[in-house]
Amino acid sequence: MPSHRTFVATVVVATAGLVASVASATGRPAAAAASVEVSRVVVSYGDLNLDSERGVQQLQRRLVGAAREVCGRPEPRDLRLAARARECADAAIARAVAEVGNARLARLNAGRSKSLRG
Repeated sequence: MPSHRTFVATVVVATAGLVASVASATGRPAAAAASVEVSRVVVSYGDLNLDSERGVQQLQRRLVGAAREVCGRPEPRDLRLAARARECADAAIARAVAEVGNARLARLNAGRSKSLRG
C-alpha cells in the first residue's frame, strides 16, 4: 500500500449533488448550479493504522469533517437545506468508506449511520 493514501473524488461528487439540490430548493436555474465552483477536500490517511480501532476511528472523524466542510452546515432552522446537507455528507462518507475498503471502517460507519437515524 502507498504510504500517502488519500481520498478526494467521492466528496467532490457529493458536493455537485448538493449544489443541484440547493439550486432546486431555492428555485435557481440548473445553469446557475452548474456555474458554482465545487469544493475539494483531500483526506490523507497514510499516517493511520487501519488495523487498529483507534486508526479507524480517526479516519472516520476525518471523513466526517471533510464531508461537513464540503457539503456545508446550513442554518439548522432551514430544515430542508439541513436535511440535504446531511444527505450529502452521509452519501459522501458512505462512498469514501467503500473506496477505502476497510471492513472495520465499514462497521464503524454502519453504526454511525444507524445512531443518526434514531
